[in-house]
Amino acid sequence: MCDHKGSFFEGIAVQVPKVSINILELQGILEGIRLALKHRRSKLWIEGDSSTAISWVNGRGSPSWTATRTLSAISHSLRSLTRWKASHIRHEANQLADLLAAWRVIDGEEHILADMVWDELDRALKSDAEGTMYERIR
Repeated sequence: MCDHKGSFFEGIAVQVPKVSINILELQGILEGIRLALKHRRSKLWIEGDSSTAISWVNGRGSPSWTATRTLSAISHSLRSLTRWKASHIRHEANQLADLLAAWRVIDGEEHILADMVWDELDRALKSDAEGTMYERIR
C-alpha cells in the first residue's frame, strides 16, 4: 500500500491457497481495501493485472460462483470509502506485484512495514506513482 506519491506504508504477504488467479487477485484487492481502511484512507485506486477480476470489481461480467463471497466483501468494504476506482494494469507494467510475490511467508501472514522496504521496491513504487511504464524486452 502506498500513497499517491509512491511512499510505501504497509503491505501484507500471505501463503496463497490453491485457487484460481482471479480469486487470488480478488483476495488481494480485499486485503488492500482493508489496509486502506485501517490507515483511515478515504480514497483508493485499485490496480490489478487480472482484467477479469478488475471487471468483476467494477460490476461488469459474470463472476464465477467461487468469486461471489469475496466480491460481496469487496463491495461492502468499498462502501466505507468516499471515492475509489479499479483499473487494469498490464502484467509487464506491474513490476511491483512481481517484487512482492517474491516475498516468502513461512507461517501465516507477514506484515511488511515501511522500514523493511528494500531499495528495489521503493524505486518500483515511486516509478509507478510517476506513471513510468516498464516493457518486457523480447
